[in-house]
Amino acid sequence: MPISEYRATLSHVLKSFLVMLSAIIGLIWLNQHSINGYWELHFHEKSPWESNTHPSWVLGDRVMKAAQAAKEAFVANWSGEESASGGDEPESAEAQASVSSPSSADAGPELGSHPDVPALSAPSASVVLSPPSPLVLPPSPNGLSGVPVVPLTTPVALKPSQAVMFMGDSMMEGVAPHVIKMLRDRYHLAGIDLSKRSTGLAYPGFFNWPLTLERELKRRQNVGLLVVFLGPNDPWDMPAGKGKPFLKFASQEWEEAYRERIRTIIRLAREKQIPVIWVSPPNMENKKLNYGMHYLDGLYQAEVTAANQILIQVNEIFGYRDTNYSAEIKQEKQKIRVRSGDGVHFSPAGQKMIADRIFDKIAISPSENEVSH
Repeated sequence: MPISEYRATLSHVLKSFLVMLSAIIGLIWLNQHSINGYWELHFHEKSPWESNTHPSWVLGDRVMKAAQAAKEAFVANWSGEESASGGDEPESAEAQASVSSPSSADAGPELGSHPDVPALSAPSASVVLSPPSPLVLPPSPNGLSGVPVVPLTTPVALKPSQAVMFMGDSMMEGVAPHVIKMLRDRYHLAGIDLSKRSTGLAYPGFFNWPLTLERELKRRQNVGLLVVFLGPNDPWDMPAGKGKPFLKFASQEWEEAYRERIRTIIRLAREKQIPVIWVSPPNMENKKLNYGMHYLDGLYQAEVTAANQILIQVNEIFGYRDTNYSAEIKQEKQKIRVRSGDGVHFSPAGQKMIADRIFDKIAISPSENEVSH
């Protein structure tokens, strides 16, 4: 190969490499907020570059947020509908986190002994890890005073024009379609599936459920019931805000923040007179995750019961005792596999069992014409 051709080829390769490198750097620069959230979610610590406050670096995040706001405004104007955010500007990660974090004024009384909070059953002796008992908080949820009490009946009676909203993580992604199909086939009711994998309440910078729920309830006026199913992405150290150290899992500060996020979900629904069904995740195969879920289940039980909402415990559906785990259960003298191979999610049969229990809590109220006749 002549030297001139070799140099030309090398020049083209270098130019292509520089273009690719520039594109990668540009994508990182623009998507730094999403990358920070991903890092926190998967490594449970701050990303190495989060503390970078250089104006040229921060500009990338501002450009991306401005572009997203312009896109949302364009779509809203094109469709002739109001923006899902109610016309508000996109919120920063710090603002999002504040939606679901307790303020100092709302932190409530100091923790202490209280006999009315439901207690967790003791773990079995065969389990080495002993999950910590949830810190005891007053049974009347903070932030719910003054909010109308939803007249709760079981099953929840919905009008034909109402819809059921589902929010949660990948567990809900598997369960919600079964419930929605039953609602459609038997009651002709609509279902709204907001479930999103890898989400929870511990990392609002990655995905903020309270903020998302607030916006969706503003946009959708026909929601008659909210079903929540999440948890396995949450039993880790939690970010406390930009520039602040992470809250240690199961510490007093962690529990106060997490309980307040549960309360926020319930409060947002109750403000619209929407009852809540909260599905409590079952035991997990991984001992460390099982340790965390046993603890979180106690928080869900305490807060949902105190708010007079409906709690469905998957442990009870599968017949799990204490912290025991089994991929198969016995039903009518037959073994049925209810869990998937990862020890977290569910087999189709397991999904259907949970969906059936949720569906059993829902009924349809007769129309005015039927009542008059």
